Amino acid sequence: MALRVETCRIKAAFHLTRELQRVNDFNAVVDYAEMFASFAGEFVDLRDVGPRPACLDPDPTIGYPARNALAELTRRNGYNGVVYPSVQHQGGTCQVALWPVAVQSVTTGRVLRAAWVSSVTPTWSELADGAVSAGQAFRLDPPGAGHGRCAPDR
Repeated sequence: MALRVETCRIKAAFHLTRELQRVNDFNAVVDYAEMFASFAGEFVDLRDVGPRPACLDPDPTIGYPARNALAELTRRNGYNGVVYPSVQHQGGTCQVALWPVAVQSVTTGRVLRAAWVSSVTPTWSELADGAVSAGQAFRLDPPGAGHGRCAPDR
């Protein structure tokens, strides 16, 4: 989850592009719904920490294990989640809620479509009717204390 739509788009495109690279097929269309959410509780804040921690390393072989360890430590110490600078979007802020009780309310916004057409870079458009493709699943990865947006479960 990210605080700004641009950060969400970059984050979503990064993760799906990695999967398309893995299968060597850059032809996909995915609908993403904006989700606005309110959050409660205490969150670990990594935005103003000293040296960049391993959990923010852009190399998945370093960053992912460190993020999983941080999530476990965060849960064990009773925090509801983590606020952190986006790894993929310079200047972007993301948030992850680790407990369902951290999410107080959710409402939907626009529906955006990302299309990869023989390209590693998707084109984005807004769906006029706001309809999401059948079978699309969504995950809530919150942003900062307050309101945030989320992207499809990928």
